Amino acid sequence: MSLDQSENLADAIAQAEYLADQPEFLHLYAKTNVPGYQGYGETKPGDKVMIAIDSTVHLAAPLAIAKVLRERGAKVDIIIADGGVDRPITETDELDANIRREPWKGHEDTYRPRRYLEMPWVRKVVEWRNYDLLIQGRAFPIAADFRWEGHAWQLEEQFLDKSNNFPRPLHDLINQKAWDPVWSRGKGAKVRITDKEGTDFSYTLLPDYWTTEGTWFAEDPCIGHLMYHPGPPINALQDAEGVIKGTLTHFSKPFPQLTATLEAGKITRVEGGGAYGEGWRALLEETEELQYDQFPGKGLFWLWEVAVGTNPWVRRPSRIDMVSTGGTEWERYRSGVIHLGFGTAGPSEAENKAGELGWPYGHVHMHLMWPTVEITHEDGTVEVPIRDGRLAALDDPEVRALAAQYGDPEELLDRQWEPQIPGISIPGDYTAYAQNPAPWHLGTHTL
Repeated sequence: MSLDQSENLADAIAQAEYLADQPEFLHLYAKTNVPGYQGYGETKPGDKVMIAIDSTVHLAAPLAIAKVLRERGAKVDIIIADGGVDRPITETDELDANIRREPWKGHEDTYRPRRYLEMPWVRKVVEWRNYDLLIQGRAFPIAADFRWEGHAWQLEEQFLDKSNNFPRPLHDLINQKAWDPVWSRGKGAKVRITDKEGTDFSYTLLPDYWTTEGTWFAEDPCIGHLMYHPGPPINALQDAEGVIKGTLTHFSKPFPQLTATLEAGKITRVEGGGAYGEGWRALLEETEELQYDQFPGKGLFWLWEVAVGTNPWVRRPSRIDMVSTGGTEWERYRSGVIHLGFGTAGPSEAENKAGELGWPYGHVHMHLMWPTVEITHEDGTVEVPIRDGRLAALDDPEVRALAAQYGDPEELLDRQWEPQIPGISIPGDYTAYAQNPAPWHLGTHTL
């Protein structure tokens, strides 16, 4: 399509102009695909910009961004890689999107990238042609000699969503307030996470976490993706125990409730979960005797990602039924939502080594839509930074005062979307929902 074929031409251009004025946010612990942190403000006349997407992405965003940056004097090229034929999303798409078996180093021309990461061959082109800025990917940028910002949007609807325009100074303060209970006061504390769908597990914030490098656990918060537990390498003393329950992940059709048992830091049993659960169990069995470099013991599904969303304006797209919609990934950025990750982190040397051995690697997720986080400090005091899916930071007096500078704090800090789940947020029987959740989320359920 051409840009003038968009039904929302003026809105798309206005959004691109807004983003072109925003500062770029390249930072070791930030994911520049986070809504509210996109920006191309360092682009100047004469810059060479590459936008890289795949064919499942709606063209309104890249075309509008290209138009605006060209009008400001930049030269902009767009690469559209083959993303395959669009089709209805399935319960196993999360596994297909995130689990790999082949090495990625030295195979840039043939490696099938994980859905949200870079396309290695595009990076080669960017380096070969000396581009100044690459706009690509829905996860953290990888170290590069050029500027790199994410392309966060699968759908035009996401690109036009006002969550991209949430005031950044206010978002910064929310992130800091939500991070302080962990980083500033959490050393040695016990964290308990529960959720209305049945999750209940605990772990200790080991003092070593404050001195181990490269784990996305640092004084500066991982903006919009607060790491309430550090990433790999996993500490041998990690003590996460409990049960994980849910029906949603990043890239899959909603599945019958999955129950995963967490013992001494890793998943040891998976029950239910439909086809998604079957895939998990098969990988659990295949990898139970494999020793990965990132982990202190055998097995793949070690807990590391306990990531907290912080943007109250994020809402689920109106459709999540096709691969091209991105499924339920986008909603992980809504304030108070936690997504859990189990498996290896990368791209990394450890993952490449696993690929060379033909071992499966990567990590899969579970979403907690109404989590409560209790942090019990060593002196016995308890903080609750999240209660039933609401960040306490949204009610912090300093946050409310800053919000008043941008408008009505009630409107600015009100969550714009709540998942509709029977027995939790709407009337109905949760047990019946848990057996077949997809119709409630795909809009096919009838009373």
